[in-house]
Amino acid sequence: MPVRVSSTMPTHVAGPYWATDAVLVPVGHAHLVVFGGPSVRKLSDAVLVGEAAHAVADTGGATAEKLLADELELVHAMRELTSYQPTDVRETARHIATVAARALSCDVAAVRVQSGGQATLEVVRLGSGEGIDADPQIAGRDAGEYLEAAATMTDAMVEQTVGPDPEVWKQKVVSRMTLPIGPEVDLGALALGHAQGHERGFTSLCQRIGRALAQSAEQLLNQAIVHEQLTAERHSFQRATMTDSLTGIGNRAAWEAALVSPPRTTSAGAYAVISADLDGLKYINDHYGHGAGDAVIRGAADMLLSTLRASDVLCRVGGDEFLALLPDVDANAVREIVRRIERAMASWRLTEHGLMPRLSIGWAVFDGDWPQTVRAADRRMYSVKRQHNGVVPAERPAVGRVAAGRRRRRSDAGTKPERSDLGPPAPPPARASAMGARQR
Repeated sequence: MPVRVSSTMPTHVAGPYWATDAVLVPVGHAHLVVFGGPSVRKLSDAVLVGEAAHAVADTGGATAEKLLADELELVHAMRELTSYQPTDVRETARHIATVAARALSCDVAAVRVQSGGQATLEVVRLGSGEGIDADPQIAGRDAGEYLEAAATMTDAMVEQTVGPDPEVWKQKVVSRMTLPIGPEVDLGALALGHAQGHERGFTSLCQRIGRALAQSAEQLLNQAIVHEQLTAERHSFQRATMTDSLTGIGNRAAWEAALVSPPRTTSAGAYAVISADLDGLKYINDHYGHGAGDAVIRGAADMLLSTLRASDVLCRVGGDEFLALLPDVDANAVREIVRRIERAMASWRLTEHGLMPRLSIGWAVFDGDWPQTVRAADRRMYSVKRQHNGVVPAERPAVGRVAAGRRRRRSDAGTKPERSDLGPPAPPPARASAMGARQR
């Protein structure tokens, strides 16, 4: 006998079909015919049974127009999916979810991909018109775990009605279709849902399109994975070729690249260059070994990094030479940064040998010509270095020793202990430096 459904809200009646008004008519043991619409409730059971019998008799073959429409719908979805050029896994996963949601008129979609020991989860919500909202906040508490398990399925799982659990999306859905992506186990999974308020299920055509999209998505994702790996390797190689192996900061190549593409500034052309050079590195290498010299170079790089800003570019461009590119600074700002470096240098110690290394520092504000700006910073640096060499004898460059417990016994009463054995060299006479920054 026919079963009549009448409700103020859409109700699941059979298969993918939801309705507020419907009549379900069984025909034999193999068919169920669903009539929808408020007017069908007025028809008698006898009329409905007759109409249902005719409907079953007419389902022996679909019309050419219906078959063509179905094929065109599938072709359009596949073309939209495969015309995409994969760049990275996350964007490709978002593309797959978006295309699938639009092709099947779903309200929400989610894709999870497992690659390189990392999982990528992209969740989208179909907005009004063609709008798509891709927001991690849309994902439900069970999305990752649910899709991880779904990746191991061998075929699609179609749920024409679903409950609140598992929560794949925070938005409530009434029906859901979940598919593994490709035959490769654990690569990923795609889930699609119809939300409450747009009640419907997944027809046989929807399931066919969903399976085709999920299978084709495997190739896109594999391309994206390979693309990401190649990009990571290229960036790793670039970092290696532009990184100083001793200090871990940029090398000469990195400096030249920074001048070609300097950091962005809030005001055009507001840059400065700092030039720093270690004093007495040859003396340290000759008297304490190259291991101590390397430690001094690394210490200088660390000290400069700790005092410069995160936006500044620091490079080692020679054995004991450093250059720093500072965006968004004027003359006053760069002077203050130099003073900060000098304060850090005053407490710098190489504990293994009790050495107190020192840097000669110069700076210049960018004048529109990078080579000229660097030369100006170097000139100031060399001016400071000449002052340092005037304070400490040439045979003992500007590198001090920390006094250990007591002064070394004098060799005779008339000889003063050497300055470099007693502590930091005395500062130069108090006067304005060629750098424009106070000297210690």
